[in-house]
Amino acid sequence: MSTPQYVSTRGGDAVSFREALLRGLAPDGGLYVPTHVPDLPARWRQASSLGEVGQRVLAPWLEEEVEGVDDLVADALSFPVPLVELSGAWAGGFVLELFHGPTLSFKDVGARTMARLMGALLDGEPVTILAATSGDTGSAVASGFG
Repeated sequence: MSTPQYVSTRGGDAVSFREALLRGLAPDGGLYVPTHVPDLPARWRQASSLGEVGQRVLAPWLEEEVEGVDDLVADALSFPVPLVELSGAWAGGFVLELFHGPTLSFKDVGARTMARLMGALLDGEPVTILAATSGDTGSAVASGFG
């Protein structure tokens, strides 16, 4: 199965990942959703880092549209994201500590990945990024796109 196209939640024609990512919102004000969900390769379970998980999970979504997706994701997720085993009443459970990125925000994971993908798709074309926030989103976006 090929990589998905994206359609607005309000209808309309399907667009590429590039077009959906760079537009943000669909022209009709809807959000873009994929036309189908690609199969997830079982090998993601053998990944030894979040970057490796990201590479394996995103490849079926992006490999036909984004050149070098593995390198982009590895670069975006190049900080530690410990998987911590819980104890006591929560024994047997695990949590990912997503606050070890450059701005100490969980948003580093998404912002850095989005920035690397946009950078690859823009191929040097200048773009203005505007983030309105009252919290840690701004610093994560600024750091990710910087």
